[in-house]
Amino acid sequence: MSYVRKEMTEKRNPLAEVVKRWVRFAMEDEEVVFVESDSLWNMLDGIDPGIKQWFRGSPDRMRRMVRCGIAEADATVVAAGLADQGLKVFYTTSPWLMERAYNMIAYSICIDRHNVTLAGRGVGIGGGPTHQNMRHIAWSLPIPNLICMSAADAVEAVKIAEFAYKYNGPKFFVASTSLSTTIFEDDYQFKVGKAPTVRDGRDATIIACDEWVYKGILAAEMLSEEGIDARVIDMSTLKPIDKEAIVKAAKETGAIVTAESTSIHCGLGSAVAAVLVENYPVPMKRLALNDLFTQADVSRKAMMEAYYHQTPEDLALAVGETIKRK
Repeated sequence: MSYVRKEMTEKRNPLAEVVKRWVRFAMEDEEVVFVESDSLWNMLDGIDPGIKQWFRGSPDRMRRMVRCGIAEADATVVAAGLADQGLKVFYTTSPWLMERAYNMIAYSICIDRHNVTLAGRGVGIGGGPTHQNMRHIAWSLPIPNLICMSAADAVEAVKIAEFAYKYNGPKFFVASTSLSTTIFEDDYQFKVGKAPTVRDGRDATIIACDEWVYKGILAAEMLSEEGIDARVIDMSTLKPIDKEAIVKAAKETGAIVTAESTSIHCGLGSAVAAVLVENYPVPMKRLALNDLFTQADVSRKAMMEAYYHQTPEDLALAVGETIKRK
């Protein structure tokens, strides 16, 4: 696994790196346009003030930043219309993308396979019941023609962005907007539908997405002190999900634990369980949010994670419990 860093000390903002990469695409490709609903334009000052200066450099550039205000559903239809004219559309908004524009994503973008990249944000605990992504996996997976992905770190987020730019069709991915530990080397090669193993192991497998991949590594290190050898898989593509990696892990380790910062209903755990029950059932446990609305306290994220049992320690405990059922 040469694509995994030996020293995981660097932190980057995944979504900020994605935006910078798409702006670079726009500088080289006049068919790239941005659609935003009171989100992206405001983010640019914190990402790189020079980006706004580039857009303001000419009327043609400013026309490629379509600002729709707080109107996610309207912005989604605008994105579909622009893509229908042959443009490559990048659309990002706050956590409400799927929930406020679901009908338009399904029927205005995905039926006709329009070339729109939907970038979600707000991963993790702290944003409260309204300002965090708790149900995006449940919402996105049932929509036909939509590829669904989740970035574990900034490197993978950029690789997903590069795939999205080249792929002609609808795609949705989620990337954290906070500083996240960098797991992958810069030469890591993302492949849609393939889940990389970031840590090998023989006693159990942790299957995680987004920030839980790094938490999974930390949990595996804790377990190693107890003599338990845990594998960690990054389920970076949620649809099409890597059935081969799931079944292989079940056969080789005999126990599966999924970890995610979304609802326990219809999330990553449900998708993995569906693969296992049809192919190779083994003891399994899902670590997720248990059918609740969380409280808001971004400034004390660690405390919130402990309260909602969203820590590496919780994950290590879940793995230990699952192994006992083998």
